[in-house]
Amino acid sequence: DMISTAGSICGAAKVVMSRGAKKVIVAATHGVLCGNAVSNLRNAPIEKVILTDSIPLQPEQMLDKIEVLSVAPLLGEAIKRIHRGESVGALFSSEVEFTQEMLLWEDGIAKKLDVRQHDDDDDEPGATAAVPAA
Repeated sequence: DMISTAGSICGAAKVVMSRGAKKVIVAATHGVLCGNAVSNLRNAPIEKVILTDSIPLQPEQMLDKIEVLSVAPLLGEAIKRIHRGESVGALFSSEVEFTQEMLLWEDGIAKKLDVRQHDDDDDEPGATAAVPAA
């Protein structure tokens, strides 16, 4: 869904915190963030807000607690599947695991670009790395 003024989600965060929640993490597809949304989110008992980049945020809308995920890999995979005559619906099936990886063609060789963030140990998502596609 979307966060417009953030009134509803901030109110819900206050309710669950008052009833014993240890922390609140919010996720929404579209961060419209109009009106007092930024102020509401800043002052709400919300640890993190995860949004997609379907609506670009202005610099003044970015709070430390806001994390933006790219929809580019999902859209790219959908376009690829349409081009190949494959199922787009399968992208939304619980049987298909989709990660933020993209195939790049460089010198005629397919390589995966992992756009997730990796920790220093490189076992976890984090750094951008190109590795040969399997």
